[in-house]
Amino acid sequence: MYTQVFAYQAKLFKTLAQPKRLEIINLLRDQELSVTDIYSMLDLPQANISQHLMLLRDNGVVETRKKGKQVFYHLTD
Repeated sequence: MYTQVFAYQAKLFKTLAQPKRLEIINLLRDQELSVTDIYSMLDLPQANISQHLMLLRDNGVVETRKKGKQVFYHLTD
């Protein structure tokens, strides 16, 4: 049982162990933002931001909400 918990925690920490992902998490701390919003706040190409967001989403750190063509990101509980 603990092996699964530790494996999950290690995967989560690996996801969080990148400074730009921590910046994204900080931006999403109190608000929901679109990729365009995040792109305008960080000095990274939009493709890189999308890759970081995909990894954060795949590991359960952020969730998405779609409105038309825009995708909004927010932190999970």
